[in-house]
Amino acid sequence: GTGNVLGNAAVALVCVLLFAASRSLPVDGIVFQYAFAGSMAAALSDTLSSEIGGLYDNPRLITTLEPVSPGTDGGVTWQGEVFGLLGAVVVGAVAFAMLTEVSPVGAAVVALGGFAGMTADSVLGATIEGPRFGNEAVNLAATLVGAVVSAVAAIPLL
Repeated sequence: GTGNVLGNAAVALVCVLLFAASRSLPVDGIVFQYAFAGSMAAALSDTLSSEIGGLYDNPRLITTLEPVSPGTDGGVTWQGEVFGLLGAVVVGAVAFAMLTEVSPVGAAVVALGGFAGMTADSVLGATIEGPRFGNEAVNLAATLVGAVVSAVAAIPLL
């Protein structure tokens, strides 16, 4: 629904708007390109890790590594982590191919941000997700983590 779309894409939309306004801001617009790509990498990474990782048995809670039932918020499998990382790498590769300012090292930065966002989603799912802080809010926070990690890690590359 709408909440899920906003949870996964609102940060990216803000990054696009900030990039468009970057000539009026004291920040290099390229930072917002990295933030955009990092938020998208986090969204894809989380989706792949959840959907594909959920097909495998023996999930463990990310915070304690205790076995949990499939579908438990914060439950992870090694297969889900691998597919999540692959999703982040794919977005990093697309950023390298489509954004002229993103170097191969920059693509790795985007993948790092995506993986960090996916991990944040799992940790938040295990710790605070519930009736007051739903999945959409967790997704928003995860994409924000992906954006911030990618943007901050990209600053030395500029």
